[in-house]
Order: sequence, then structure tokens, then C-alpha cells
Amino acid sequence: MKRKHFLMSTAVAMMIAGGAVAQDTATPETGTATTGADTAVVEPMFTSLGDMTVADMIGMFAYDPEGERISEVDYVIMGANGPEVVLGIGGFLGLGEYTVALPLTEFELGDDGATLRLGTDKETLKTYPEFDESTAENLPGETSIGSLLAQAEGGASGDATMTEESATTTEEGAADTVTDEAATEESSETEEGAATEEGAMSEEGEATGEATTEEGTTTQ
Repeated sequence: MKRKHFLMSTAVAMMIAGGAVAQDTATPETGTATTGADTAVVEPMFTSLGDMTVADMIGMFAYDPEGERISEVDYVIMGANGPEVVLGIGGFLGLGEYTVALPLTEFELGDDGATLRLGTDKETLKTYPEFDESTAENLPGETSIGSLLAQAEGGASGDATMTEESATTTEEGAADTVTDEAATEESSETEEGAATEEGAMSEEGEATGEATTEEGTTTQ
């Protein structure tokens, strides 16, 4: 009896242990399924530079065409020729950086919507004139990058228009000068012609008068 009871107890214990093992085995699968269901595609942070503000751009990393990281954005400022982005290249903890300021129009938004792209690399940027960041004054954080880009593009169009107008004015001035010169020459020729004709008429009159005088003298 004791042996039978022992065997039954052993069987029950094995069944319980087997259930626990089955439970432990199923748990990871359930967890995996849950993890898979929770996985979602991360949407880009921004879809264009125009959607951003100055505060959004500060701290973003810029990359070269090969995907190598250049630097993060330190400032967005209003330069002499329009909005510019200031980058600190190299260095450590802000020391030994080579600082450059580039036109905002040279930057593009990366495919991930969270980085910037430049058409040049770090080594080329180090050949640019160094920017004195001690004079840098960051634009207000809420300033729209879209409005800055519009301003930059509008300025470029304005410069082109002014150049065309200047060229047109120069051509018109040259044309007026040629016209004035032609008018002066024509006037000069007219005066010379009038003077010549007048001289000829005077000589003819004098000759006629002399002939009349001679004729009168002969008649007497």
C-alpha cells in the first residue's frame, strides 16, 4: 500500500512538473508574439525643413554625401547675406573646434527626418574661412525655418532682378549716348552745310555785285 501510494504520488508530481515546464515553454512564445504586435514603424520626425523651427534645428547632426557625420548645429543666425547655420567641426567638448557658418540653403533634411545633409565633407569645410562664434547671436527658437528659406530665396531673386535692371539701364544709357552723339554729328553737319551754303551765296552775291559795278562803269 505504501508502495502504491508512493508511485501515485510520484506520478502526480511528474504531471505537475510537466505542466509547469509546458507553461514555462509557452510563456516566451506568448511574450514574443506580444513583442511582435507592439512593434511599429517609426515615422520621420519632420518631412521638410520648412516644418521646423530654429529650436528644432539646434543640436541636429549634419552628414556628408557619404553618410559620414560632420557636426551638430550650434547656431542658426542672420548673416550679412542671409540666414546661416553655424557648425563646430572636430574638437572635444567644444575645445579645438573649427567653426564655420554656411548658408541655410545648402542644407537638406535627411531621409529619417531627424538629420541634415550637406553636399560637402568635413575636410573641405575646414578649408573655409573660420567663423568667430563669439559674435554669434542665435535667432529666436520659435523662428520658422520655412520663413528663413523664403527670405533667403527671395533675396537671391532680388539680387538677380537688380543685376538685370542695372544691365538694362546701362544698355539704355549706352543707347542714349549713341543717339546723342548721332544727333550732335547731324547737327554739326547741318551747321557746316548751312555755313557752306551761306558762304557760297555770299561769294556769289559779291561776284554778282562786282560784275554789276563793272558793267555800270563800262556803260558810262
